[in-house]
Amino acid sequence: MPNRVQTLRSSVPGNMPQAATRQPGELWLNFADAHIGYIDASQAPQKLLAVRLFVSTAPYATGDFAVYAGALYQAIAPSAAGAFTASNWTKIGTAQDLSQYLLLAGGTLTGALNLPAAAPTVATQATNKSYVDAGDAAATTLANTKLPLAGGTLTGALNGTTAAFSGVATAADPPAQDSSSKLVTTAWFNSHQPVTKENSNRLINGDMRIDQRNNGASGTATNSFTVDRWYYGAAQAAKGTWGRNFPSGFVPIPSTGCGYYLGFQSSSAYASLATDNFQFHQPIEADAISDFAWGGASAQAVTLSFWAYSSLTGTFGGAVKNDVSSRSYPFIFNIPTANAWTKCVVTIPGDTVGPWVMTGNARGMYVQFDLGSGSNFRGPAGAWASANYIGVTGTVSVVATNGATFAVTSVKLEIGSTATPFNRQSLAKSLVDCQRYYQLSTVINQNTNTGGTPITVSTPLAVAMRASPTLVLAANNSSNIGAPTLNSAGNGGFWWAAANVTVSGTYTMGLNITASAEP
Repeated sequence: MPNRVQTLRSSVPGNMPQAATRQPGELWLNFADAHIGYIDASQAPQKLLAVRLFVSTAPYATGDFAVYAGALYQAIAPSAAGAFTASNWTKIGTAQDLSQYLLLAGGTLTGALNLPAAAPTVATQATNKSYVDAGDAAATTLANTKLPLAGGTLTGALNGTTAAFSGVATAADPPAQDSSSKLVTTAWFNSHQPVTKENSNRLINGDMRIDQRNNGASGTATNSFTVDRWYYGAAQAAKGTWGRNFPSGFVPIPSTGCGYYLGFQSSSAYASLATDNFQFHQPIEADAISDFAWGGASAQAVTLSFWAYSSLTGTFGGAVKNDVSSRSYPFIFNIPTANAWTKCVVTIPGDTVGPWVMTGNARGMYVQFDLGSGSNFRGPAGAWASANYIGVTGTVSVVATNGATFAVTSVKLEIGSTATPFNRQSLAKSLVDCQRYYQLSTVINQNTNTGGTPITVSTPLAVAMRASPTLVLAANNSSNIGAPTLNSAGNGGFWWAAANVTVSGTYTMGLNITASAEP
């Protein structure tokens, strides 16, 4: 072995001995790189220092280690000679460099604590701000949109589903006439539903089925009855046509079961004079409303309900009034959609003033629907007045629009402040109710007698009428007999007398008679 080591030296950064030019075992030193090495057996230069002091004159390859400012770093990117660039290095911690770590006990976190975005899965697990913010937002939404189990005020509609409410009521049942918005049980609700009583409707033929006079034909006559019990009053002729199911096409009528209505169609655009009146009305017999007790301190409220239809929209009017037209209560109802049926309900307070006829078979009151009356017959809505009002100031006038239509059906007037469903009578009962005021009678009598003999025959009416009727001979289809005369025999019948039989033998008496006892 030689007694000395041959050393190769260089001051050029990155300079290495070339292979095959040196002898194995020789050392080499690069000043600029702060590196030292040797020549291996294959005459290749090898580096001896795994960790060097950082010097600005040396280049560094990825993975090199260097000590800088007392700390150990590893190059994460190639670094040319020059000043220390922190972004090219990663610091290797040492026991002495704990400044970037938080102690397990104590210490103060001075930067942000970044947690995973996923929601926590156990109760003691920390979570992130977005999760907490979402929870706060949900809680705020819950507080603003949900009603607590105890307390709180419902400010919007309570919309149910097909599933029934269930549970036990925790509060006392609302008292009678309670107008609060308490939620009650189904059992309480069912037990307090309005009961539709037989004959609770004080109006007759409110579903417009019975039409003895016209048998469904329309008409234009003024101040005459239309369908049974319903009267068309008009101060001017030729302003419209009325009739059962006229104009056609307004059925079916929702939720009523009614297939008929009383309709009107204007025939011009007429501007009503102050003294004009146009209306449908029904007069009501006093004995039918005696429990209303109007005209005194015990006067009862009543409710008028009906379905209305019009080609026009807006606020329409009507009125109830006493028999002598000195007390009236105008009311309004709204039809928001043209050519569609609308359910209307009007509650009318009892009139304590009067005069009112509350007993007997005389006329007690009128129920009226205004079709376009003049200003003399219109007043303020919702108050009793000592005036003959038919409608309300400023409401729709049907006669003012050419071709405009109005129809009404399922009209019900009942005592109390609650509208109950329309109670349809049997067809037979409805007809009998109408025949108390108007009926048709056909008399057929055939016999033989001696010429010159007078004939007298008594005939009962179909039902007893309100009063002795006015009799009208509508048709005479008699033969071999003189003209008959009609005579009332009270409210239950009549008798007729004919002039002498013309020629001895068979004679035929064929008469169509109308009997009217309208109040």
